[in-house]
Amino acid sequence: MTEVYALRHLLTPWNEKGMLQGHTDISISPISDDLKEEISEIKKKFDLKPENFDKVYVSPLKRTHETAQAFGFNNFEIDSRLMEVSFGSYEGRLKKDLIQETGSEWLNNPKNTELWKELLTMQNQLEDFLQDQKSFQKIMIFAHGGVLRYFDGRNRGLELNQINTFRIDNGQLIQFHV
Repeated sequence: MTEVYALRHLLTPWNEKGMLQGHTDISISPISDDLKEEISEIKKKFDLKPENFDKVYVSPLKRTHETAQAFGFNNFEIDSRLMEVSFGSYEGRLKKDLIQETGSEWLNNPKNTELWKELLTMQNQLEDFLQDQKSFQKIMIFAHGGVLRYFDGRNRGLELNQINTFRIDNGQLIQFHV
């Protein structure tokens, strides 16, 4: 059984404005002294040291690379299966616009939105990724909100259609086994 630690990338300027990033390659915001202290506390609480993990993964987007480096992980493998979902025509727009235009469908029933195909693609890629990790004891992943919501929902026994009903905050760590 593989122990998985997964952390959502740190806050970006677009996150601060409530904008959907998806595949857009945005850097993280400058790291304040308070955030440095918070990172240090998370690292200590969960014993997050590169040598404690068989593999460390990031998505191709720089916000995950920069987050890994902020946590002291400078050697990592880029895996495209960890990409955030593409938000299509909503990318670069406010999340509240997506919710307003889809009613509550995006949150409560994304099967009825134009983005459902993107969620299905993400699910297939992430299941494939997890299958490839079974030979390792412990891995670390730096990824995105949608990816972590999928992992956390899967761990809770939720359906794909339910993963938008809860939040994973920037810098939040989840743990699970596969």
